[in-house]
Amino acid sequence: MLSRTAENLYWTARYVERADSIARLLEVAYRIHLIPNTNEGYLSEWDSILRASGIKEEYLRKHKEINKEKIEFFLLFDESNNSSIKSCIVKARNNLKMVRTAVTLEVWNTVNSWYHELENYEQGRYTSKNLPEILDWVKKQVNLIKGTIDHTQLVNDGFDFIRLGIYFERAVFYSKNN
Repeated sequence: MLSRTAENLYWTARYVERADSIARLLEVAYRIHLIPNTNEGYLSEWDSILRASGIKEEYLRKHKEINKEKIEFFLLFDESNNSSIKSCIVKARNNLKMVRTAVTLEVWNTVNSWYHELENYEQGRYTSKNLPEILDWVKKQVNLIKGTIDHTQLVNDGFDFIRLGIYFERAVFYSKNN
């Protein structure tokens, strides 16, 4: 296997896993936000997810203040944020597109449809009220991609680099939080 192919498979998997992690963080903050709070204006759950994702400084350089709607957009659709779900989906597809012959048609179709379905959730159609729907869609697509990889991909070096990318991203993500 060429190192370029291995690298693209590895990074595709990392971006898929990162999108899943960001979606889960947003879901936690959203659920905590629904709990009645006696401290008016206290936004610790939104500050916490920025710190947990390791991009608080990047967010504050751009926005200067903690704001729920701005954080949601920053983590969902902001293309200047390399960890936004949209950026992860676009980068995962672009990496996989370069090595389409290294994966099964089913894996490619799953990632490619994820990319094209993103248009349904773009900023113009997005509101905070449908945040749970968007996050459920992201998690469902990630599970579909991982399941398709597990059940259709040959267990070879390419499969191993995909797995390495998933587990390395998970390790990096959790090590940021300790």
